[in-house]
Amino acid sequence: MRGGPVIRIGIAEDHPLSRRALVQLFEAEEDLEVVGAACDGSEALELVHDGREPDVLLLDVRLPDLDGIEVARKILEERPGLAILMLSAHDDHEYVAEAMRVGARGYVLKTAEANELVQAVHLVARGHLVMDSKVSGILGEKRAQEQEPAPKTGPLTERELQVLRQLAEGRTNRAIAKRLGISPETVKAHLERIFRKLGAGDRTDAVAQALRSGLID
Repeated sequence: MRGGPVIRIGIAEDHPLSRRALVQLFEAEEDLEVVGAACDGSEALELVHDGREPDVLLLDVRLPDLDGIEVARKILEERPGLAILMLSAHDDHEYVAEAMRVGARGYVLKTAEANELVQAVHLVARGHLVMDSKVSGILGEKRAQEQEPAPKTGPLTERELQVLRQLAEGRTNRAIAKRLGISPETVKAHLERIFRKLGAGDRTDAVAQALRSGLID
């Protein structure tokens, strides 16, 4: 049993069986309420604009009329505070990077376990950045394979860029600290400087700005 306020969820999934299964999954949780289930991008836009006011929108990357990422872009231009969690069968690097560029707070694969999906909804509702572990691994491999010149660092130091890259892969402060061999307190200090230099309000905003500006890819 979870405490706290009820999280209102909108769902955009074009497959009827999958859509119904998602509704049943979330409605079984005491602190989750499904306020609408759309079958395409147009209905997803309507769901957000017709007064149902979801806190989290679970948005399939592939929708029959509008691309899910384009739907996310349109919605976040008007409601930048809405938590959008992308759901996809695709773990392609480009899909993930574009989703984060437009401001999505998370990217979860359809192969995720039910409890992982529920947890992801709770996390993005609280402002966290969520990345499927399989997607994080793919991003890391992609970066390691690329033989491109180092990106311009702008106002960020090399260590701050390292922290930012780890952040973009969905790691917690403790996981970043372990990965880089520094303390969680040092990670926190780096993040505070990163937010200040980028003018970012939170972790998601920092990653989105860094992707848009080419500081990370």
